[in-house]
Amino acid sequence: MADRSVLTTDTLETFRTTYNSTAADVGDITAVTGASGIIASATDIVEAVTLMNTEVTAIKAGTAVFETQLTFEGDTADAHETILAITDPTADRTITFPDATGTVVTTTATQTLTNKTLTSPTLTSAVLNTAVSGSAFLDEDNMDSNSATKLASQQSIKAYVDAQITAQDLDFTADSGGALSIDLDSESITFTGGTGIDTSGSGNTVTFAIDSTVTTLAGSQTLTNKTLTTPTLTSAVLNTSLSGTAFLDEDNLASNSATKAASQQSIKAYVDSNITAEDLDITTDSGTIAIDLDSETLTFAGGTGIDTTGSSNTLTVSIDSTVTTLTGTQTLTNKTLTSPTINSPTITSLTATALALTDASIVFEGATADAHETTLTVVDPTADRTITIPNETGTLITSASAATNAFSISIAAALG
Repeated sequence: MADRSVLTTDTLETFRTTYNSTAADVGDITAVTGASGIIASATDIVEAVTLMNTEVTAIKAGTAVFETQLTFEGDTADAHETILAITDPTADRTITFPDATGTVVTTTATQTLTNKTLTSPTLTSAVLNTAVSGSAFLDEDNMDSNSATKLASQQSIKAYVDAQITAQDLDFTADSGGALSIDLDSESITFTGGTGIDTSGSGNTVTFAIDSTVTTLAGSQTLTNKTLTTPTLTSAVLNTSLSGTAFLDEDNLASNSATKAASQQSIKAYVDSNITAEDLDITTDSGTIAIDLDSETLTFAGGTGIDTTGSSNTLTVSIDSTVTTLTGTQTLTNKTLTSPTINSPTITSLTATALALTDASIVFEGATADAHETTLTVVDPTADRTITIPNETGTLITSASAATNAFSISIAAALG
């Protein structure tokens, strides 16, 4: 055997273990080799083997005690080892290996178990391959066992279901045709629409509906060859033409029926004939007139002081601007007022004959319309009095001054 050099500090990791609760190695290289650190002779090897046998013999005899784990290097001395570890026991535990050759089963590895019996197992997402057997698995076509704790084979389930379905049918009756039966295993039921009925299927639903040949309450449809007995027609639309015994085309409406309808032509003919024979007779204050309602127009014309206007269906008769009103502001021309009463009048260019005033005063505004007026008044007479204004031009004498008074006296003396 050739010499091999190793460091004196190297450790035989493969034999590192816990022995008698003390972690230790088989020994450093110095314990196996000589001081030179070289395994150079059989003596050194024998000494090393002797040291290893001491510990291995103890393990084989069942006296070795490991603290928490046992590490196996494997065939290749590298960074990968297999560690046999245990959970700190709370009592004495014994794990027994069977007297057989095989691979240890772990809880997470994907492995195949052969000839195993599982007692009260819980299988989560189990995959069952090839075949299933055992006393709890029954292949029984009639399901006579009726067990609540055993499994049935696919073949027995199919055989039982097929037998039951084959024996079942759907019995039903219609308005006519007698009793009908559909074999659920081999036959299909068909829903066919009769007169005025359509059928349609979608999903698991069969829908029955009336077709386009049937009238509906609100539909816009055309009825052909129909007789309506005592109908009520609301907002009816009548197209083309009407006929029937209750529809009369009678120009003179001689039937005078309260239950039959008249044609447009007969209504027009009857109205035209009666209007042509009718006129409107009118009597006025002087003279009479007659208006043929079929061909003439009545005209309302205004006379003296009267205007007429027409708007829509209204005729308005009113006096015109040549007529005076009670409250209107108007100018009267060439009028004679007999015994009139005039309150606060404004008179321009008045010519009056035998004018009698009920008031004692006449007020003259003057040329300027202001707050100053000249009032001509009289003392309340106790008898009829006459004051004569001479036929000449001059200024009236007043009592406002002495000179005027003296002049007046001299004039009066001269007149005698």
